[in-house]
Amino acid sequence: MNSAKWRYIDLIRVIIFAIVILCLSWNLGKALHSLGYIEKIDHAGIAMGWLFTSVSISIAFVAWWKRENIRQWLLNPLHSGYSVNLGKKVNNGDVDVLVVMVSSRENGNIMPEWIIRTLEPKIVELMYTIESKINAEKVYKSIVMDFSETIQVEPPSSSQENLLTDHRSIKEAYNKVKALIQFYIHEMNFDPNRIAVDTTNGTVPMSLGAFAAAYENRVPTLYVYSQDNDIIRDPTDSAGEAIYLTRAEGRKFVMK
Repeated sequence: MNSAKWRYIDLIRVIIFAIVILCLSWNLGKALHSLGYIEKIDHAGIAMGWLFTSVSISIAFVAWWKRENIRQWLLNPLHSGYSVNLGKKVNNGDVDVLVVMVSSRENGNIMPEWIIRTLEPKIVELMYTIESKINAEKVYKSIVMDFSETIQVEPPSSSQENLLTDHRSIKEAYNKVKALIQFYIHEMNFDPNRIAVDTTNGTVPMSLGAFAAAYENRVPTLYVYSQDNDIIRDPTDSAGEAIYLTRAEGRKFVMK
């Protein structure tokens, strides 16, 4: 009852305040009219209206022209209050499009092949360098042999879009992975949360560039490790596990 009483008192105060403001405005208007200021104020208001309209149109044009930059800024995890957490397992069927970095080291085809076989995505994009092209071709042939009807993957020699000319360039890896991500989101209409970037393989600059591109576009990033802390030496090894490094959940982008 007491709280209800105070609510009524507050309402009465608001009404009284509004009446006082209305009376003051009325008297002020009469005074300005008698002094001949109303017409001048009216002209000034029209001029200000045109000015505000011009500014609004200009801002709208700039916003349209820079719409992609604005969209990226709004989607940037740094501007959305995202939190961080690490370790959730990635299961078969969780990923539709998988971007995989291919290493040039000996047996550098095994880890990419392992994660593809484990997750069985619908589409695979192999990112490779001139040095790692041989390993990328091994991955391609193996996947086509066993998953030709369920997994779509292009041969490394068919396009230059996935070829990284400098394995030391973070920027090149970032730009090419970003282009792939945006193609699948905007052109192919895939859910960003069903696209993933594996950062386990490749050089450190390649992995960093790929991670940055995925993180900026709110696409999950993955990492593969062996449960016995050893290197996965067989593409069919069951001891390995793929985990999320980052993944969007609602308005949050988490390291889960």
